[in-house]
Amino acid sequence: MHCSPVGHDRHAAGHGSAGLEHRVSHPVERLQSRGPVTLVMQVPNQHHGQFAPGVIGTFGNRQPARGSCRASPSWIRSLTQMSSAPISSHMSEMRIAVAEFAGGTGVLGGATAGRRHLECFLGRLAIEPAVPTIAFLDFSGVEVVTASWVREAILGARDRLRGRHSKWYPVVCDLAEDVEEEFLIVLKQRADVVLACRVESEGEIRDAAPLGVLDEKQRMTFELVNERIETDAGELMRAYGESEGTRHQTAWNNRLAGLAAYGLVAELSRGRSKRYRTLLGSTAGKGAS
Repeated sequence: MHCSPVGHDRHAAGHGSAGLEHRVSHPVERLQSRGPVTLVMQVPNQHHGQFAPGVIGTFGNRQPARGSCRASPSWIRSLTQMSSAPISSHMSEMRIAVAEFAGGTGVLGGATAGRRHLECFLGRLAIEPAVPTIAFLDFSGVEVVTASWVREAILGARDRLRGRHSKWYPVVCDLAEDVEEEFLIVLKQRADVVLACRVESEGEIRDAAPLGVLDEKQRMTFELVNERIETDAGELMRAYGESEGTRHQTAWNNRLAGLAAYGLVAELSRGRSKRYRTLLGSTAGKGAS
């Protein structure tokens, strides 16, 4: 497996763009001797006062092997073309072209390949963003996936990220019909769910919805978070406790925590309390059964 090394200057991250070239000069010199490297840092989103991962530069010219996980020029382009305006007013984003892992075949299959690609995904998301950030897993050009690959690569990545309370939130996008059907087979077997959407060429989000199995109470809570943009269990209890017949805030805590574990909403820690924020805002509609 040849996942790309990633460099990060901790001192430059989060301090604005002024003097950035000076700050990264020494890390770049160190990394140039190691072959092709993509240097990724936290760079300011000037429109919203937030920070998002951005490519500062690439070094080296060896070509990746067929089907390898080394960052290819098209992946570098997709990362550098991140929207300067987040999908919703509080979210940043990046995109990973999943088809690159298929080596030009459009086919992704097998548990072994899935585990290998899982590590590649995690490698590309190794630098933790400062704010909740969507990682679009773009399936454009992927024609076939197997259930074992989906389980190991996509659900495995989601579970690992949520297990470490990462601010990365993977969202699958642009699934072909056959690929979506294979996802549904796996998700229904596991009583699981992921967030899916379509991204238009101009960056507009379409058909955003949970894909898989989500019970009625969780689906209703998911829709409430989307409507409110950001909320917590106390607010939902006060607003809907009587109509929902919930006598204690614990029920809302459990529903929100469950949605966060699926990666359907972003979890924000505020001291000892937690708040929950929509990932795709009002574009996220009804889709899970």
